[in-house]
Amino acid sequence: MKGENRMKLWLISQKINDDYDTYDCAVVAAPDMWTAKTMHPSNGRTWKNGDDWDEYGSSWTNPNNVNTEFLGDAAYNIKQGVICASYHAG
Repeated sequence: MKGENRMKLWLISQKINDDYDTYDCAVVAAPDMWTAKTMHPSNGRTWKNGDDWDEYGSSWTNPNNVNTEFLGDAAYNIKQGVICASYHAG
């Protein structure tokens, strides 16, 4: 559909918190790279300036530490959110 804003798929990853009970990566649907970097793998909640993810413990990291890789365009019916995530349970 022409003119429609389509979500993009991103692989987000981090190596700061790599112990038990942490996420190391996720595939997310987001309109742009910065939005993808700011999404928490547990529920897609986006980081706001000043957040430190305290309510999630140390399971993720600040967006400045998140690596992103563009995977491709999402299907037209995909909404912003987490598609799948990798979690290392303790």
